[in-house]
Amino acid sequence: MRFVGNKIFVVLASVLVGANASGAVELGIDVTESNGYALLKNKRVGLVTNQTGVDSRGVRTRVWLRKNCNLVALYAPDHGLDGTQKAGRYVRTCRDPLTGLTVHSLYGPTRKPTPAMLRGIDTLVFDLQDIGCRSYTYISTMTKCMEAAAENHIEFVVLDRPNPLGGLRVEGPLVEPQWISFVGQIPVPYVHGMTCGELRAPDQWQRMGRSLRLKSCADARLAAQLQRGKRQLVHRYMNSQHLGGISFSEYRSDAVGGSSLHIDPTAAGDLTAVNIYVLAEMNRQLRTNLITRSSRGKREMFFKCRGSSSIAFQFAGGIAPARIVASWSEDVTGFKGERSQYLLY
Repeated sequence: MRFVGNKIFVVLASVLVGANASGAVELGIDVTESNGYALLKNKRVGLVTNQTGVDSRGVRTRVWLRKNCNLVALYAPDHGLDGTQKAGRYVRTCRDPLTGLTVHSLYGPTRKPTPAMLRGIDTLVFDLQDIGCRSYTYISTMTKCMEAAAENHIEFVVLDRPNPLGGLRVEGPLVEPQWISFVGQIPVPYVHGMTCGELRAPDQWQRMGRSLRLKSCADARLAAQLQRGKRQLVHRYMNSQHLGGISFSEYRSDAVGGSSLHIDPTAAGDLTAVNIYVLAEMNRQLRTNLITRSSRGKREMFFKCRGSSSIAFQFAGGIAPARIVASWSEDVTGFKGERSQYLLY
């Protein structure tokens, strides 16, 4: 993946810290507005965006660019321009009622802008809110858009946004080469601690090797194929692991039962490790291996998201969750060292 010859710009998300040391964030689109759209003046602009592309007042980026720049085309990722399409469903090319522009689908027959889609574009702008974990497809969309921009000699601009998990939390396994896919396009840990603007540096992925709509990460509800008694045993086991700000409790809504996962916003525990501990304990309670008993399609998607199929063999071999989690620590340490040169904040 080479990007020689084209220009990649990052409009930084400024962090404004007041006297009380509580930081306020000025988004990339806010910085663009305050600079009078100078970077986009006299350019024919294409915009990759969805419902998350808004400024700090909630006004859509595409509305501002249509009003203040020569915005000529829109491009929509997984879930569509307004985030209403179901995960994995093709997004159709359509017309945007707000701007009157054509919205080219980047989650249909192609996930990379074609030369025809980019015809008449001088600058391709990317403004999507990532969530800080590798399997969310927006960073894959960004990678494909950068490739297309380079191939068509088009400038690429990232209007940066904060990583909602912060820049300090880095955890989880890397992606093995055979499992690179659209839910694991670049070889970073599952939780990478970088913004889209920081992830845009393409050559680093050569050197380093190589869905869902998000709800509140403070209270996620898990549906499990466990009777209430066994669920309570899983809760008791998970709470006994002292995962640092992470706890489980019973969830019930009418006739539906499940588990509530509570995560303190300042939790020090390894969030990626929670998956491993829960799966291992559910396997023990059900006396099965939930991965190997799943359909082939579900297994392959799980392996793609995780970046490896090794977890199936580790569970089958009775490897303890703590050892599985420890197995990715060396890669995480190496990644932290490599990524330091690309951090912008």
